[in-house]
Amino acid sequence: MLLELALDSILDQSGKLVALEIKTGSRVRRSDAASIRAFRDSFKEKQSLVRSVVLHAGQGRPPDTDILALLGAEWWCPMIAWA
Repeated sequence: MLLELALDSILDQSGKLVALEIKTGSRVRRSDAASIRAFRDSFKEKQSLVRSVVLHAGQGRPPDTDILALLGAEWWCPMIAWA
């Protein structure tokens, strides 16, 4: 069985990359960052990947020591997150 993994988004600013995985679930699991880990492990210019982030809709802890887990509302709708 071939498992295909794809990141939701890669942000690029002057060659510095941020890998984003966006999840609608309320819990962040280690498997939620599988595509980030696959990208990071296969990416040849590792110094260009400056951050990896899983945006989610609930509570969670980082799925890995070098991957952040942030509430999507804190990024997309700051007024809702602070209301």
